[in-house]
Amino acid sequence: MKLSQYTLLFLSIFLVFSGLADTKSEVLGAAINEKIRMDEYVGRAVDEALEKLIVYDGGGEVLIDKEEAAEGFFLSLESSLGILDDKQAKERLRQYFPVMVILDYDGFYIRYARELSGEQGIVIEYVWTEKQYYVREDELTACRFEEGGTILLIDKTGLITGEKGTIRRMDYRELAGEEYEAFQREEPGSFLLSDEAFLAEKRNTVTRLIEDRLQYYCTEHNKIAVRLGIGYEFYFPDLDASEENRAIPEIGLLAVFQGYPLKGTRDIPYERFVLSGAYLRKESDSMEESGAR
Repeated sequence: MKLSQYTLLFLSIFLVFSGLADTKSEVLGAAINEKIRMDEYVGRAVDEALEKLIVYDGGGEVLIDKEEAAEGFFLSLESSLGILDDKQAKERLRQYFPVMVILDYDGFYIRYARELSGEQGIVIEYVWTEKQYYVREDELTACRFEEGGTILLIDKTGLITGEKGTIRRMDYRELAGEEYEAFQREEPGSFLLSDEAFLAEKRNTVTRLIEDRLQYYCTEHNKIAVRLGIGYEFYFPDLDASEENRAIPEIGLLAVFQGYPLKGTRDIPYERFVLSGAYLRKESDSMEESGAR
């Protein structure tokens, strides 16, 4: 083979790989831009959801409106994506949310998809679970964590209150008082007698229960997704992955958004784990809310 032929062969190979590299670079650039755009849309939707999440009754009590929060979230996202008038696109978008969670002081609600048999065949509807309470149980007590340091305590043995099965709502710090010396003496290492241990136990209980339930619902959603023609496998991220994720707000929104194909990227999927809180503060006689991500 002549030198000129070798040169032509080399150039041909170079141009092929160069073209592939350019194509991959273009796709990667498009994916980055699309992810930035989607992050903005999701952030805007979260803000909208948090604004609708908390309402107050006539007495200033905090109430949770999970339906309004979820609808506010999706309405904002659909508006940003320009699909408000496209029923099919809206339905498809929601299928990429295997779970959405509304967090309350003492528990959480999960929004999930379920299949129902109707006149037109199998239909998908989105429903909420009953509240899943933050409960930690051992041989002595069943303890439901509530706002701040408040607990709903069931004294199984009577060691704490003197009577088996007594139910008492209290601040856990009360158990360090003289009234509960018998409990202090018998269970000096109880998490209820240490601020640090109490906060750690509450945090671990909350994250464990959320992870357990949401892993279950993500797995169930995979079965539905297959029948919907979605090849992506949904999963719930580990809440223990970072200290930031472990700081779960007492009132807030948690959502998993996965598998949504980014435009112009050859179906590179968009993935986002949202954990955002509505934090309350009181100024004079008014209550305000703010969100954080």
